[in-house]
Amino acid sequence: MTKADVSGTALAWQEQFRTLGAKPDGITSVRERPEAHGHHQFILESSDGTVTIELDTKVEGRLVYALGTLVAIRFLHRKMQEGSKGEVFTMVDVLKGMGDIGKEA
Repeated sequence: MTKADVSGTALAWQEQFRTLGAKPDGITSVRERPEAHGHHQFILESSDGTVTIELDTKVEGRLVYALGTLVAIRFLHRKMQEGSKGEVFTMVDVLKGMGDIGKEA
């Protein structure tokens, strides 16, 4: 199985770099192993080429995604119990709310 498009994660990172003032010049997708679906490498370079910052993220396997889904379900359940209707949440909301897990009455 080959995935030709750029991942949503890579696009989200690119947008975050933009908010910090970076000027991304594009994304190159390299998929060497089908099971290595969660690897992202970012290389930030100063305009004069004197400074380079590299960020490398790796997710091996799919367990972390399953666990994240379970956390999101619990978050949504809590929001529904609090009376939330018609709201849209992101995983950022879920992660920010993780500190509140276990504080329910």
